[in-house]
Amino acid sequence: MKRWLPFLLMGICAVAQAQTVREAPPSGSYCRGKDRVEYTITAGDVELKHGKKTYSGPTAYSWFGKEKPPKGFIVAFLIGTPGKEALLFDDRLQWRGNAWKPCPAPKN
Repeated sequence: MKRWLPFLLMGICAVAQAQTVREAPPSGSYCRGKDRVEYTITAGDVELKHGKKTYSGPTAYSWFGKEKPPKGFIVAFLIGTPGKEALLFDDRLQWRGNAWKPCPAPKN
């Protein structure tokens, strides 16, 4: 029984860590001043639109091999060369060295 205890504890920890991973909303809009970025996730791939440009690539729900992701991290959009990815957090999209906030809801 004592031999199995470490494996049992590792399994419980793995389940607890897996439960902290959240799935990103399938789409979103983020603003920075009058600038706007919109993303759409389909089957694990993301399409990010900024102005007339569209970027696409896979999503990554892990934090680049580091043990613990920063608070609020949800997913990385791997849309460019390493270091150019967009990072989606609870309260912002971090991209190109800037924090983009959720766009205000359109007025009716």
